[in-house]
Amino acid sequence: MTEEEIAKVTAEKAAIQAEFSAQLKDLTGHETVAEAKAAKAKAEADHLAEQGRYKELAAAAEKRAAETQARYELTAIRSAIAGASGAAIDPEDILSRLASRAKVAEDGAVQIDGKPVAEVVAAVLKASPHLAKPAAGKGSGAGGGGGEPDNKTLTMAQMGELRIKDHSAYVVELKRRASGGSK
Repeated sequence: MTEEEIAKVTAEKAAIQAEFSAQLKDLTGHETVAEAKAAKAKAEADHLAEQGRYKELAAAAEKRAAETQARYELTAIRSAIAGASGAAIDPEDILSRLASRAKVAEDGAVQIDGKPVAEVVAAVLKASPHLAKPAAGKGSGAGGGGGEPDNKTLTMAQMGELRIKDHSAYVVELKRRASGGSK
């Protein structure tokens, strides 16, 4: 090959190289393939780092969701057992006995060992009557709530009705009430 031919090939090669570099710069913003490769590697590394951050954020969100679910279930269990423990002397005692066996179903219903809470609480109170409030009967010690009023005790309203003018009238009224007399 002659020098003229070598110069022509070298010029064509330089023109092709210049055209390639211009097209590369238009497409990638880089003048050389090495720069483009380095930028691509950096972008991939940045992307992986970003994915790692997203994974961390997702893990933190999952942890918060699990904690919230646990708080919800604990509240649901406490509410269900407390609601069914109205006949218990100490509802907290019933709660401490049953809470670890309680589960919250997908529909939000609370069950203990697969049974409704009220059924299990009633069974516990029946099996351990010392945990239950006494029935409100005569002599049970339970507050009657709906029985006859005690005639020996005057309420503030009854005392106001008496309009007692002196101490002796008050004593007479107390004796009358204590003997079972009516107003």
